Amino acid sequence: MKTLYHRALNPCRHTDVAADLVQETYLRAFRTFQNFEAGSNAKAWLLTILYSVFVSCHRKQQREPEAVSLEEADLTGTQTPEYRALLDPRLWAGNEVNSALRRLPDPFRIVLLMVDVRPHVV
Repeated sequence: MKTLYHRALNPCRHTDVAADLVQETYLRAFRTFQNFEAGSNAKAWLLTILYSVFVSCHRKQQREPEAVSLEEADLTGTQTPEYRALLDPRLWAGNEVNSALRRLPDPFRIVLLMVDVRPHVV
């Protein structure tokens, strides 16, 4: 386990990420234990799984948008007159908006009201 952890720590540089990689490696090894050939090199087998887990996690991370904390987020757009106008409840009370909302199927309308419209009206 120590060898896997040190190998995982090398490319990712974060102790918690390395620990997660080792945990996922052991989970995959357990799930696919029937593929292990008795008498072969178990350490090499686990290191191969570790590499596969690392590559999969890295590729997944590349596809996902970068998470930014609220403290680091650029909220300058929220100070614009256009943004503040969207928060005006009178905008959401107009006949055109209500007419468009009535034309939506119920599941879509409910979600839209819950997520986009109601928070601005309240």
